[in-house]
Amino acid sequence: MAGDAGLGKSQVALDIAARISIGAAWPDGGRAPRGNVVILSAEDGHADTIRPRLDAAGADVTRIHALSAVTDENGTRRTFDLGADLAALEKAICEIGDVTLVIVDPITSYMGCVDSHRMVDVRRVLEPLAAFAESNNVAVLAISHPPKSTPARQSMPSRGPMPTSQPRGWFS
Repeated sequence: MAGDAGLGKSQVALDIAARISIGAAWPDGGRAPRGNVVILSAEDGHADTIRPRLDAAGADVTRIHALSAVTDENGTRRTFDLGADLAALEKAICEIGDVTLVIVDPITSYMGCVDSHRMVDVRRVLEPLAAFAESNNVAVLAISHPPKSTPARQSMPSRGPMPTSQPRGWFS
């Protein structure tokens, strides 16, 4: 999901998470599959923003799990990196169980040292992420912001060369 700051992308993602957590109806009348949700959020605080939004949306917060960091082999905590830490994410979703959705907000905060303007570098992160989602039967909702510079906005409105994967069974 891509769009300018302040348009409500994170709010929509949390509404989706809330619906999944309780198996609620979608706006089109269909039903969300009830399951657990994992959230990686680099921009919003859990206590002051995410939790109040989930509460307001009627979420079963026992089914919403926030991951903020990983612990490396030296015991040092560091920011989660999609390029290096998919095994840790897989371990977490296996331990949690019944995970239906992983939200990454914004995806560029979790891409490590990747230059998000270089398609080849971005694909090195997104292709394994897509394979991870498929092999673990989870949907991944990645939030992205368009570039700030005016020329880049005009030529690439959804985030520069950030490629998108084909949707793979988002919700059934």
